[in-house]
Amino acid sequence: MTTRSLVDGTANFRDVAASPGVGSKRLKPGVFFRSDALVAVSARGLKQMGRLEVGTIIDLRSDPEVSAAPDVIPDDVRSVGIPLLQGRQDAPGGIDLLKLPALAQLYASLLEDNADDLVRVIGVVAEASGPTLVHCAAGKDRTGVVSALSLAAVGADRESIVADYAITESRLSGVWEQEQLRRLEAHGIPVSDALRELMVGSPPEAMDATLGVLEDRFGGAQQYLLDAGLGADRLEALRAKLLT
Repeated sequence: MTTRSLVDGTANFRDVAASPGVGSKRLKPGVFFRSDALVAVSARGLKQMGRLEVGTIIDLRSDPEVSAAPDVIPDDVRSVGIPLLQGRQDAPGGIDLLKLPALAQLYASLLEDNADDLVRVIGVVAEASGPTLVHCAAGKDRTGVVSALSLAAVGADRESIVADYAITESRLSGVWEQEQLRRLEAHGIPVSDALRELMVGSPPEAMDATLGVLEDRFGGAQQYLLDAGLGADRLEALRAKLLT
């Protein structure tokens, strides 16, 4: 498996079915992608996206994030904005830098406070006619929760879901991270260890804890989505789309 981003101008554009540890015999390749923001996609990247036949893009960023850094996408691709963490202080990733949460705490709050929006996202993934891309700013936190919820809902095992999440840090470390650090420094924001983890960290234990919250507090991903109003028909459509 290549560690190179599939689309030029991104750091973390990848096929979820190709993540290490994800059961490729069960997940269909080429139908569910995840990425960081598409603000710097090049002409070459647009052609690559076209070859992947991405038909629908779900942007999880807040309105201020989108306004400051709009996506660069092919003209014929449908873009759907479903903000998660909308209303948080406008900062990298939409997080209040003065009240940095632990990643597991952030993900648990996403599940607690954004059930309606998460159901909308999963519904679009399930019903989109072609390959679908989900992204936020880094493709790590909001995208990570959506990817985990989708995989858990179709029966992927816990190790596979954690593996899909954990690879993100290796994608963001390096050029992407340095660009973000320069941006923070330009705004006079000191970079602490906690802030760096929030920006690029994807420790396996954070996602493992999140899956524990799904099971212990909500009865699992399927029950979470059904209780939030997804509908059994859309859950079945998600299975049909993502599974072989």
